Amino acid sequence: MTFYKLIRIVYKFLSLILLFVFCVEPVFALNPYFYIDGDSSIGGDNHTWYLRMDTADQSIGAFQVAMDYDTDYFNSIQINTQNSVCSMWSAMDSVPPGESLSRVTPYFYNGKLLMSCGITGAGVNSSEALILAFTLKPIKLGSTTFSFSEPNLYLNGDSITPGASDIHTVTIISLEVTVSATPAPTSSAVVTTSTLFSDVTFQQWNPTTRSSGSSSTVGSNTSQLEAVELDNTVPPPPPDMTPRPSKKPKILADMLNVEAATESGEVKAIQSLRDLLIPGKSDADKTVVLINFLSTITFLIILAIILWRMMMNSRTAKLKSEYINELISGELSALESKMDIVEEKTGKDRFEQEFEKSVQHILEEVNPKDKNKAKETIEQIKPK
Repeated sequence: MTFYKLIRIVYKFLSLILLFVFCVEPVFALNPYFYIDGDSSIGGDNHTWYLRMDTADQSIGAFQVAMDYDTDYFNSIQINTQNSVCSMWSAMDSVPPGESLSRVTPYFYNGKLLMSCGITGAGVNSSEALILAFTLKPIKLGSTTFSFSEPNLYLNGDSITPGASDIHTVTIISLEVTVSATPAPTSSAVVTTSTLFSDVTFQQWNPTTRSSGSSSTVGSNTSQLEAVELDNTVPPPPPDMTPRPSKKPKILADMLNVEAATESGEVKAIQSLRDLLIPGKSDADKTVVLINFLSTITFLIILAIILWRMMMNSRTAKLKSEYINELISGELSALESKMDIVEEKTGKDRFEQEFEKSVQHILEEVNPKDKNKAKETIEQIKPK
């Protein structure tokens, strides 16, 4: 193997490494999916959630989807499309049995929230695209889920493969308490001026006032009022009071990974090469980042072993070639001393015999894989 061929092989492997590094991000990219933004534990009166879409760095021009909820736990209240990314709403291509195909979405029907939306322009590309807000009233205690079914995504008439949408779990911990108003008891007594103020005694007010120094009096029969200096001292707490624990700073909580998991349980994949090589420096799931990082290190180690093996094979082949050349040169130098008798007949025969013996000796020393190359070299230097 020549040095030029070795350079070409190394160049191909370096090209492969660059292709892997710059194409690693699209490999782990997500497909567009829908998710619910809102509380997971509720109670009391009506509650509102926000339905959003993560386009995964793609442009979405239209979509159809149905969100399923359990009618045993909720009653539908209202839908709000204010600030929605949808420019127009249309009817569904397929609807549950009993519903009309011409009814324009969005609407509730038989435990489903149906949506068919079109987006003008170049579409929407966002991780928090707001579709709508919906309000439900809890009617039963327990846990239930919101899920999505039959998602269809389009851009300029071309279908886009949707990803796995989020399943949002909701726990209802209390219900609205209905208080019935009790009428006030009625009285048959007649209220007049004399009965209304029967317990009030009117006295004549004496406007005479006087003041002296730091005290003041009103009237003639009042006690003296003394001015007291303002005391802003905070009294100590009672001895049986338990101190409230200090709140941990958010920066320290982030350093200790106290709130590493999101409330919705969403697992985020890496979005860039920085997330792959520096675990813990992004919002990506730590397990996914660690697996990708170990895979990259393993690939680089295997590549280094292959390159080292190729260099060793090239070095071994070069040493073998030098050994064969030295062996042939040594045998030929021994034959040169006998070239002066080649012209004589007897000397020529004896020379041919010794030459054949030398050739056999060379072929015995040479590796069986290199015998053909050695024979070609001998034929070129063999006297005619």
